[in-house]
Amino acid sequence: RAPPLPPPPTAPCHAIARTRTSHAGGVGRYASLFSSQLFVHVTSLDFLCLWVMSYGVMVEDMRRRGMDESSAPLFWAVPVLGHCAYLAVRPGLPSADAEA
Repeated sequence: RAPPLPPPPTAPCHAIARTRTSHAGGVGRYASLFSSQLFVHVTSLDFLCLWVMSYGVMVEDMRRRGMDESSAPLFWAVPVLGHCAYLAVRPGLPSADAEA
């Protein structure tokens, strides 16, 4: 008897698609979990609070690096990816010799 064939290269894509569709429910399901499970409730509120408070930290960091603060809302508006983009494009801190 021949050994089984390996899965086709697209197998991971199909597995991801199956996973994504098996968790259907969207906002209604999330609202149900938010109101019934403490873990979902607390982590959601924690994420929201940390995201809101990160604006001031980002603006302060922009001032310290001599950047234009008007771009802060653009980075801040997209919770995780905007912050990652900011970290990728921000310049280095000025050296102590440049300040003196």
